[in-house]
Amino acid sequence: ECTGLSVTPEFARPGDLVVIRFDVSEPLSGDPAVRVNGRMALPVSGKDGAHVYTHAVTELDPPGFALIEIELADLAGNGANHAYAQALQIGGALPLNPAMAFVAVMLLAGIRLGAAAIRRRASP
Repeated sequence: ECTGLSVTPEFARPGDLVVIRFDVSEPLSGDPAVRVNGRMALPVSGKDGAHVYTHAVTELDPPGFALIEIELADLAGNGANHAYAQALQIGGALPLNPAMAFVAVMLLAGIRLGAAAIRRRASP
C-alpha cells in the first residue's frame, strides 16, 4: 500500500525540479516505478518504507494537473498501482496572489503618475 503522497512544489513550470515523497506499508521486492505524465521519475532514496523521487518538469509536461502513477510489488509478488491526478499542477506562469496583483496595479499607477508629473514640470 502506498500512503502519504506529497509533492513539492505543488505548482511547477518547465525547468522546475519536483520532489515526490510517499510511504509504503510493507517491504517491497524492488524500487517502485514512479511516472509523471508517463515519464519515469528518478529515485533519490527509499529507506524504511519512505521513498523520495524527483521529476524534472519540461515542455513535454502539458499544462494542467499531472498524472502521477506509482507501481510497486511486495515481497510476496502482490502488485499495486496507484494514480494521483491532482497532486501536481503544471503551468507556464505562477498563479497570481490577489495581494500581489494589487501591489502590481498600484506600482504601475504610481509609475504613470510620476511620469505625468515629470512631464508637467518639464513643460514650459
